[in-house]
Amino acid sequence: MLERLNFRRPARVIGADGHPLTLADLPARDARWNDKRKAQVVAAVRGNLLSFEEAMRRYGLSPGEFRAWEGEVFACLAARRRATERREFRLLRREVHAFARKRAQAV
Repeated sequence: MLERLNFRRPARVIGADGHPLTLADLPARDARWNDKRKAQVVAAVRGNLLSFEEAMRRYGLSPGEFRAWEGEVFACLAARRRATERREFRLLRREVHAFARKRAQAV
């Protein structure tokens, strides 16, 4: 179907870990599944490196199972983002307090 639409598949996409991901980097068909491998497959499908149907066929997944993987990956990414935001807020608050102390000492 993609051929009929004259669709060009990208050579690589950015994986869930931020590194380039190619078809060769995808887990083997008989790989033992862990969070990183699931995230690689989800990133490949989201980036059109691998179609949804190809992922189902290649890894013997049901649509529901893939959607569950997607949910796990996005929940993990959201939790990481919240943790990063909290850390950045704490650092900013420290900088503001340090600046206020220096300013008070200068006056």
